[in-house]
Amino acid sequence: MFRYHPDPVATGSIIADEIICCSCGEERTHRYALPVYGVNEVGDLCPWCIADGSSAARFGTTFNDAVGHHPWYNFYDDDEWPDPPPGYLVVPDDVVDEICHRTPSYSSWQDLSWLSHCNDAAAYRGRLDTAALRAMPELEQQVRHALGLPADAQVIVDPDGDLLVHWFRCLHCGVDLAQPDVS
Repeated sequence: MFRYHPDPVATGSIIADEIICCSCGEERTHRYALPVYGVNEVGDLCPWCIADGSSAARFGTTFNDAVGHHPWYNFYDDDEWPDPPPGYLVVPDDVVDEICHRTPSYSSWQDLSWLSHCNDAAAYRGRLDTAALRAMPELEQQVRHALGLPADAQVIVDPDGDLLVHWFRCLHCGVDLAQPDVS
């Protein structure tokens, strides 16, 4: 249902719950469990209204922030997104729109960024614990680098504490990507 978040039930973004969706008015078996961003108060949403974009259109809301897809945007005060500096990955606007308006978010300590690779958003796979991270040494190195740790430092993930690691996978080449998240 969601290209960029293939298993939102496993990640906890969507939970099993009997609701009446505030967007479609239908009785549903699942609801979105994370915040919705916008000026309007929004009740329970079903994943089907997220996937087809009707809830975002109806309420003027988003599920993810576009700035995470255009990292150079933070350096400018105006509303225009200038051409990115050399070396920055460009994600097409239609992909940014899908992430923002038709893809469930994930729970994060910090403002989240949706990782990208091969000029496309990557698929969010969930959080990694220490054992899973150790089994993927290239991801542990990415986390050490992002946190400014020495190459031989051991990363200890605390799923209920101060350090989370979010795992993404490129939809095109299959490379795994890690994003540390510190409280």
